[in-house]
Amino acid sequence: MPAAGSSGHAAALDGTRRPGTLPRLLPGSPAAGPVGLAGHLARYGPSPSALGRQRRRELIAEAGRAGLTGRGGAGFPAAGKLAAVAAGRAPVVIANGTEGEPASAKDKVLMARSPHLILDGAVLAAELVGAREAVLVVHHRVREIMDEAAAERRRAHLDRVRVTIRTAADRFTGGGPRSPQPPRHRDSQPRSDL
Repeated sequence: MPAAGSSGHAAALDGTRRPGTLPRLLPGSPAAGPVGLAGHLARYGPSPSALGRQRRRELIAEAGRAGLTGRGGAGFPAAGKLAAVAAGRAPVVIANGTEGEPASAKDKVLMARSPHLILDGAVLAAELVGAREAVLVVHHRVREIMDEAAAERRRAHLDRVRVTIRTAADRFTGGGPRSPQPPRHRDSQPRSDL
């Protein structure tokens, strides 16, 4: 392993690949703007295409073998989620990029710098479950970047599913006085077991 400050270490920090490694998620300098479609494809290549039913099952099984889990607190196996949605009728993929956690900006940074990675993931997830649409819910600060990236992909006829970008509410409302409340029956008291 090269010493810190040597050319080998600097190459790893500037986004170049060392043999046997994967490309960095956020290469380049922090001041760099969003990577366009041409740069994205040059770096990561195209997504898998024409996924038939058998290939979709194989990829979902591969996600299970890889131990891929959700990013929520429970760490639920992603393959289980994908398989359940794929077994349903008229599936839609919704990618939540709203980042409701206080003091967190990881999603906004990734969308601002590498919007096509996010779109690749949403489109691939939609294809895996047989959905015809992927909806990305994003923070207002990255909406324009994500809109432009989605438009660039539409012009290139890249995606085989419809991609819709939506802006999230300004605040996280869960648990607050204005959060959605469970439905009540006409003559009942509020339920406390929900």
